[in-house]
Amino acid sequence: MRWLVLCTLIVAVVWSGLALVETKQQRRELFAEKELLRVQLDELQITWGKLQLELATFAGYGRIEELAREKLSMHMPSIEQIQVLEP
Repeated sequence: MRWLVLCTLIVAVVWSGLALVETKQQRRELFAEKELLRVQLDELQITWGKLQLELATFAGYGRIEELAREKLSMHMPSIEQIQVLEP
């Protein structure tokens, strides 16, 4: 009877130790993955900032006017060409 209790305790201690090792290993892996995701997040935030700046540059009134003049050969109408329409 005593041997059975002793063997049970030994098995429980060994199992507990193995579970602890497994848990620590999982924690290390998850921490490494978290750090990798943090680096990716930083890179994506930098890219997002660049894209917002690029959008602001391309969508600016001056840029649109410049493209209209250069690519579409558009120009501002003279005073005589402007007509105001009433609703």
